[in-house]
Amino acid sequence: MGADRGGRAWLEEVRVQDLALLESVELSLSEGLNVVSGETGEGKSLLLAAITLLLGARARRGLVRRGAASAVVEGRFRLQGIDLSGVTDLVASDADEVCLRRVVAADGASRAYLDGALVPVGLLARLGAGLVDVHGQRHSLLRPSDQRAVLDRFAGVEADAVRWGELHGQLLAVRDDIASLEVDAAGRAERLEFARFQLQELEDAAPVAGEESELTKRLKILASAGDLEAILGDAAAALQERDGAAGETCARLSRRLEDTGAADSGPLHVLLERVRSLGIEADDVGRECASLRDDLDADPKALERVEARITLLRGLARRHHVEPDALPDRVEVLRAEVASFDGGDDPELALRRQEASLIDELLEIGRGLWTARRKAAKRLERAIAPALAELKMERARVRVSIEPETWSDDLDPGTAGADGPGTVGLLVAANPGEPEQPLERIASGGELARVLLAVKGALAGAHRIPLLIFDEIDAGIGGRVGMTFGKRIASISRHHQVLVVTHLPQVAAFADRHLGVQKEVRGGRTRTRVVTLEGKERIREVAAMLGGADAGRAAEVAATTQAEALIEEAAS
Repeated sequence: MGADRGGRAWLEEVRVQDLALLESVELSLSEGLNVVSGETGEGKSLLLAAITLLLGARARRGLVRRGAASAVVEGRFRLQGIDLSGVTDLVASDADEVCLRRVVAADGASRAYLDGALVPVGLLARLGAGLVDVHGQRHSLLRPSDQRAVLDRFAGVEADAVRWGELHGQLLAVRDDIASLEVDAAGRAERLEFARFQLQELEDAAPVAGEESELTKRLKILASAGDLEAILGDAAAALQERDGAAGETCARLSRRLEDTGAADSGPLHVLLERVRSLGIEADDVGRECASLRDDLDADPKALERVEARITLLRGLARRHHVEPDALPDRVEVLRAEVASFDGGDDPELALRRQEASLIDELLEIGRGLWTARRKAAKRLERAIAPALAELKMERARVRVSIEPETWSDDLDPGTAGADGPGTVGLLVAANPGEPEQPLERIASGGELARVLLAVKGALAGAHRIPLLIFDEIDAGIGGRVGMTFGKRIASISRHHQVLVVTHLPQVAAFADRHLGVQKEVRGGRTRTRVVTLEGKERIREVAAMLGGADAGRAAEVAATTQAEALIEEAAS
């Protein structure tokens, strides 16, 4: 996706119809921090499911509300300086918005729409990959490949990483070709020998373009030579050769008419001219028949020679899989093929040269990648450390591992991965005395959440996905760290639109827009409402998250006061 570095995008509006308990929901989102809160089981996960459907997630049976024919999810993204033309040509490069729509039938079948046009669901997924990143307790930073990609963005070497991948693929393909040539050396010699044999066979035959067609016509004449000779002889005699032939008779009649003197004008004159012309034509046709008769080759050997030549040409055409008239072209093709075997460059030598050139370019790019990653790793470690301290993990260590530790120009790029030389990984020692281990192996949910937030905060701005969705990433976080956690998420929302599902009041206090998810029963049917909380409603929700609901009047008052203080502190 061709997003400019200064480009922005945000999900402005979402509409959901008949998706399980979401009977009819419309909500507007802020460009900054959007908080979704509500009791467990109220339907917060359904709201996220709706958004992921909009972004191409797989639909399943059972999503459609009972009694409805289908579920519909619609969303509008606002764009500023974001060019989607690299994903689809359905959106203009200077478009200021894009509208997505997903319709899911009761049997799980679905249709996808982009700006009103029916599109494959996969296109929504490709758009979603560039617009939204969904993070849960098992989010993308737990995958080493994503850790490497994010570090490259942080280091500003994405283009070099892409170029490495392209050249690495070319190198592997060239080496496959070299291996095939080595295995096929004997086969190559056999192909040369066979090509020479075919060429010699055709050159001996010396086919001429159009020859077979002409020979076929001559064969028909030769096959009927006896009958034709008699017919042409009779025609020549009747028209011109014998006494009283048609030509002579017409000439005699024209002279008699002329002698009467009555044919000087009028109808008799016209008749005289016609008889005279008929005689001349009869003589001419008679002479032509005599000539063709005399030219006929009634020699049986001639017929045999023509039949043999046609058989030869047609046999060669079958063996070479061409039409007989295309045999001369086949001769030229075989000559070029034999010449390429005999006088052309050694294909293996050419491939070896290409391999060496690719290795040189890969080593140059690889050294730059490795150096930039090492430097960026140190900067990222320094940026993560204070965030961990704020999140009450001041004794934890996060190290960005870049392998190999030293660069060698003897590296074989072909044995490295498609992502660049060596490996990238986030290693964490949560407590003093503990060994470093990969980020994905942290057992404590609270510790994992804090480390992830520290890393994400340090990467804010380097991560170019416009909308970040955090699905209860704060699970396991206590109140002591909650305020710092909220500040960190709010800080990230200055660089990205953020949608966070949370149970922490300290996170909710920082919301630019607070959405409350509530169940209600109407007409004997349960549905989930999503409402924008403002003013006193928002204070009541934060107070409830603090534990003030159903805890007695005094506790409720205390929680309300604390909620007001939290919101005021977050706003300051």
